[in-house]
Parts: sequence; structure tokens; C-alpha cells
Amino acid sequence: MVRDPATKAKIDRASALGSKFVIAPPTMTELTVGVVKGGDTWFAQNKLMFAWLKTQAANILDLPRPFMGKVLGFPSKRSDVDTAHHVQRISLVAGSADFADFLKRKGAAGSLWRTSSNQPSYTSNSWTKNSTP
Repeated sequence: MVRDPATKAKIDRASALGSKFVIAPPTMTELTVGVVKGGDTWFAQNKLMFAWLKTQAANILDLPRPFMGKVLGFPSKRSDVDTAHHVQRISLVAGSADFADFLKRKGAAGSLWRTSSNQPSYTSNSWTKNSTP
């Protein structure tokens, strides 16, 4: 099921030795879009990756602009997306039984990832907090 067992072994070994991983928000965007593009064929493998990401959720970095605002001492925010939204998205994939369940859950009322179809939106709007269908 794993495409590259050697890579998985390296990550598992590094984790066991106490290495910490950080996850950049743009990476989360690409991974989540990849779940939809991979479809049912790759969902089981993608789910394993998101289950691992869930264990690393405390290590998700801030979006670049708010991070720089903190470093430079001025508030700077362009969207309502924050780390908690990424954690919820990780849980959405990790908690889905299969790809069909994922599609159903991502389109449900209150989901943080809602689009007009089952295709991903490649704009930043796919990551905005939705309050209306």
C-alpha cells in the first residue's frame, strides 16, 4: 500500500528517535487537493498519511503572512484560515471510512471544505471558512 517503503521506514525511524516535523500550510493545501485528485484509488494510502499528520497537528506552522506579522510586530492577516482549520481538515480525511464517506463529509453543512462539486477548488477559496452552502 505504501509507494515507497524505504521513505516510510526513514520517517518512522526519525519519529521513534524523537525527531519533530513541521508542516507548512501550503503543503497542507497540496496534500488535501491530492486526496481529491487521487480519488478512491489512493484514498487508503492518503488516509494513512493524514492519520500520521493528525499526530503532528501541534507542529503546523502559521500561514506566512500572519507569521511575518508576529515576527515584525504588526498584525497581518489576509484570511480567516488558521491552524485549527488545518487540524479539522486533517481529521476530516483521517476520520473518513472511505473516499465516498470523505466526499459526503466534505460537502456537509459546516464543513470547512465545501465546493460546488466534488472537484477541488484550486483557489484560496477552497481553504476559506464557509458559513453558507
